[in-house]
Amino acid sequence: MSSSRVQPLMNVVRVKGVPILQQLHLEERLLRTSSQNWCIVNDGTNEPTIVMGISGKPAELLEIGSVLKDKIPVIKRFTGGGTVIVDHQTVFVTFICNTDALPSVQPYPRPIMSWSGQLYSKVFQGVGDFSLRENDYVFDNRKFGGNAQSITKGRWVHHTSFLWDYEMENMAYLKLPKRAPDYRQARDHLDFICRMKDYISRQEFINRTISALGSQFSVTSMELESLDNPNDTKFAPSTRLLRKQELEECFESESGNVILQSLFIPPEDFNLALLILDLEFVKKGTKDEQVDAVSLANQVRKRFANQIMTIGQKVTFEYHGMQKSNIERGMVSADTCIMFEAANSSGIKIVNQREAASSSIFWQKEFNLQSLGIGGLGAEFSDIF
Repeated sequence: MSSSRVQPLMNVVRVKGVPILQQLHLEERLLRTSSQNWCIVNDGTNEPTIVMGISGKPAELLEIGSVLKDKIPVIKRFTGGGTVIVDHQTVFVTFICNTDALPSVQPYPRPIMSWSGQLYSKVFQGVGDFSLRENDYVFDNRKFGGNAQSITKGRWVHHTSFLWDYEMENMAYLKLPKRAPDYRQARDHLDFICRMKDYISRQEFINRTISALGSQFSVTSMELESLDNPNDTKFAPSTRLLRKQELEECFESESGNVILQSLFIPPEDFNLALLILDLEFVKKGTKDEQVDAVSLANQVRKRFANQIMTIGQKVTFEYHGMQKSNIERGMVSADTCIMFEAANSSGIKIVNQREAASSSIFWQKEFNLQSLGIGGLGAEFSDIF
């Protein structure tokens, strides 16, 4: 009596417009902390973003001057592969699998790529002249899907950015890579790629992909909200957004480029009245520590006296500090009131916070409480602060 193999379970998460950085963080977390199989389909991201492989070098792959000028975010993901610019017209499909879920697929790049090509051959059956060329999905020798992978012990991820459509001007942010597939034949981006929308609708493509999975997995739907795990403090994603300073340094080192800077002269009354800092350990896993707000505030004032701080700025001073204010920037002075915040999971306990606050923080800048919609509460604020 023969018995057929029970199909492994595949959790399918369908979302729309999730920021690509959030998606990549989720994928990396599921790869490293989950023991289940996952398929994530994200129908577009929220804004044009450049995504590079883990070993990608901005100076070799990007027109950094244009990227900086137009403020295009650049992400370095946790997987290998090439560089792509994505936006709301890109469709993302990711498979995260246990190696024993597909025992016939060896956990190496080429077998996984071959498996994916066979799967998408079913998806695109009767649609154009689909094929897997080297590491790309193509119609008639023109690329519409780029792939990247990461393989760990017992698990792997294979994710694809599908160009359902694209803006031609966005391709100008990317350089012709030094290492390119042979079939590209030095074609520029516009001659090398095609639009998937000329062959199939977005909804039909997504439905066909999930249907094709059903031939190898028992498919079940999951909601994105059910995957939130704010208490998972041990996981730290390696996928990250490149800082502006990093891109500027790459730009300056490329062919002697110079970024013009102008002298900033602080205006009168530029001192900060209130600075709120988020505290975080430099090294993850550091033991819990109690922080005296009064002592640390005095050290910060001394260390950063006359230093101009701006929103989102990070500084290393035993802890990372990030200013949070509706004012874009200001200068730390002896009169600056400094207060501290720390996430519940950070292991940092702040004491003497009240003593660190100055009773004049709302008056030294001549705050107009009436304009804030809380007129008549001056006495109450004086009692509090």
